[in-house]
Amino acid sequence: MTAQNQEQMMRRLEVRQIVTSLLARNCVFFDTETTGLEWDAEIIEICAIDSFGKTLIDTLIKPVQKLPRKITEITGITDAMLVNAPAMIAVWEKLRAVLNTRHLVAYNAGFDVRMLHQSAAQYKQIKRAFISFISATDAMQLVSLWFAEKDVRGGYKWFKLSEAAQRFGVMPDANLHRAAADTALLRAIFHTIAHTEDIQ
Repeated sequence: MTAQNQEQMMRRLEVRQIVTSLLARNCVFFDTETTGLEWDAEIIEICAIDSFGKTLIDTLIKPVQKLPRKITEITGITDAMLVNAPAMIAVWEKLRAVLNTRHLVAYNAGFDVRMLHQSAAQYKQIKRAFISFISATDAMQLVSLWFAEKDVRGGYKWFKLSEAAQRFGVMPDANLHRAAADTALLRAIFHTIAHTEDIQ
């Protein structure tokens, strides 16, 4: 075994150990769809499932701001679908109970956690209640470490969720860019890593 192969094996062993530990703790996978990427963007859909695939919450959320057309083009979510959806203030108690009970895992977790804070900030009544949502394991970092492909900056390449799924031989759902489909895909990637025997 070359030194490079040994280094790769050690990296993958580390990633698999982290993933296996999180699954054993019945972590919560979650994903959000939002009105955009900006610092005033809000959540329009959120889904959370546990490591066994049980759905803990899966709901559209009516934002304060109007839904941009480009988001509809990406997600398929329309203003009409959000008209009768609950506002964040109506779901935050259940959301808090779900996300505050176990360790969180998300793909590009920093973004999803930021969206939770931003959406909560629209309502003074619940803003402080989301302070506990300050961290989650970033699955995108683990995938990057697993494949360890150098990018132009000298670090490891980032992969989109769909790209990561293809790399692991996991078939993505046709409804990518919807919270439930993306969350299920992330869970499938974790289980694939946990049961991968050939880690060279």
